[in-house]
Amino acid sequence: MKKAIFLVAAALSLLVSAKAQNAPNPQSATVTVSSQIVGRTPALIGYNMGDNFPGSNVSNWLRYSEMNGARFWWPQPVWPDDPPRWNGGLAQFEAQRAQLGANPMAGLDWKAYEAKVGQHFKGIPAGTIGSVFSLSELRKMGVEVLVMLSRSTPKHPFNTADGAPDWFGRWTYWRGVYLNAFYLARTYDVQRFQLFNEPDHPAHIHIEQSDYLRRLQIGSDAVQAAINDVNRIDGKSLRAQISAPVSAGMIVFGPRQGRPDTRDAKTGWGELAMRHRRENFSGSSAANPELFQVYAFQSYGRSPARISKDLPKLRQLVAGANGGVALPLIVSEMNVSTAGDFSKKPETLDSAGYYDAFGAIAAAYVNAGIDEVYVFRLTQTDNLGNGQVKKNGTHIIDNRDPLKNITSSTRGAEAVRLFMRGFKGARARMAEPTVTGKDLHTAGARDEANGTSTLMVTNLGAARNVSLDLSAWKLPQGALTTVEEVSATHHGDVRMVLGLPLAGKMTLTMAAHSIALVTVRPTLSGTPRAVVPVAVEQGTLRALKPRAMKGRVMLALQATAHKTPLRVRVYGGTGDVAQADLLGQVVLQPQSAQAMVDVTRYVTAAGQKMVFQIVPDDARLDATAFSIGAAQLRVFEAFWQ
Repeated sequence: MKKAIFLVAAALSLLVSAKAQNAPNPQSATVTVSSQIVGRTPALIGYNMGDNFPGSNVSNWLRYSEMNGARFWWPQPVWPDDPPRWNGGLAQFEAQRAQLGANPMAGLDWKAYEAKVGQHFKGIPAGTIGSVFSLSELRKMGVEVLVMLSRSTPKHPFNTADGAPDWFGRWTYWRGVYLNAFYLARTYDVQRFQLFNEPDHPAHIHIEQSDYLRRLQIGSDAVQAAINDVNRIDGKSLRAQISAPVSAGMIVFGPRQGRPDTRDAKTGWGELAMRHRRENFSGSSAANPELFQVYAFQSYGRSPARISKDLPKLRQLVAGANGGVALPLIVSEMNVSTAGDFSKKPETLDSAGYYDAFGAIAAAYVNAGIDEVYVFRLTQTDNLGNGQVKKNGTHIIDNRDPLKNITSSTRGAEAVRLFMRGFKGARARMAEPTVTGKDLHTAGARDEANGTSTLMVTNLGAARNVSLDLSAWKLPQGALTTVEEVSATHHGDVRMVLGLPLAGKMTLTMAAHSIALVTVRPTLSGTPRAVVPVAVEQGTLRALKPRAMKGRVMLALQATAHKTPLRVRVYGGTGDVAQADLLGQVVLQPQSAQAMVDVTRYVTAAGQKMVFQIVPDDARLDATAFSIGAAQLRVFEAFWQ
């Protein structure tokens, strides 16, 4: 008899209470999924990284996010020092490059370099891979890293005052890119790189297109030579994936309209990069057959319609400039607003019209076939010391804290987490679901490895009942079906859980301005046999007594917040408080109510001991802010046969 674990007792009460609280608009809507596979979901979905210092809690939040990609800015202070000055020309450049490539380990005092890197990143505690704690943590999580190797242009002039080529300046830049890329590829298997961020931005008005192109050519050659040498020396099989032009906008392929740029009056930045993609600079090596392999852009805004229109147009333009052959497309900075726009408004990523917009544009990117997505950014950093923070960061930190610990997350962060959970990993992308009713945005996918199917539904309008028709997916009756929600009253927790009905049809009551991720796991199905509550012990950590879980579980909380709604975090682990993982967050209402957290992905082995801890989201609150007792906090295990 096959057993799987499932929670059912709390599900019915949650569903009923949700209907009562949301007061849905009588105007209903329908969503009908398709069985047609039309492409793949994004291979990587991740964040532009903030700080992650040894001893901080950032890694815990990264694991909770379920990200599998990260964009990481390589800091300029750790670049290798410039080499001794020489006054030769191209021949000297070529000789220096050949000498370094023949023996990279002799080209730098690597011990001193790593010491400088480690000092910049606040130390190298035991267990760190290499000298960068943050990259070490990402590698342990299996996250693919895209490194921005941008360098201040005045540091390495490419021409002399009279306009002649400055080959020492060019060599210094090539050498710096090569040595950094060599270290990153060898230590962290980094193979994704960018070399210039938003060359079309007004901040870079001093960079002419010819200068940008030359830097792309020389930097690309250095990155690809470094990766080839790492493969040769260490027997690796890394493949350079350089992305360009990293433009400030999706459709800036041709000359910019409406906001003239004197540098691209005739040739747009995308057009420039594609036109010269296979042109090498003088003296280039065979390591540089193409300047870049991936087309990258950056885009901010809340309009899914714009994405649905412009991304296919961009794909067509790029392929047309590449002899009809498509290139992967990535958005290396994505958010519903820039920090500058947010600074002029009272709204935040907890505001309706902003956190829900994340779900709408995520669905648009999935349906349009984007290959990689990097949200900008992870944390709300200080805004140049003016007393404000950059509100497009999804996680909140205390900027006075030297460790930059994350203290809380916005609803926008939970919207991003559901996007990552439902669509990362190049899953089978289903044709866009058919929708009746306005203000609904949807996307569907299937993980072909385990058959799990996901449907994201975002409601940008009023509360309503939404009829879901999943019959085209031909999923088995009774398959474990969960609905996680982000809304005014839910913070990414499980709103509904049920066995999939025979016809594959169900009704979803959606709150106004909400996002729902529907997940159907066909490997977990059957008939409920038992529900077992687990005792609780009081104390500062409010921890459940250790017990051996027999398999996968869902955690149900029943607690009462005093006076105002209170968000609490759920942690779990094998008993070591310091190693507890963040499992989920729920909003407790002043009246008694149940809430659930899906912890199935954390309980990996039958008989594994788990200890759950419940703490208020705001650490300044004491235990009197809410009540938890043996009757209020329960873990339910239900067996299916």
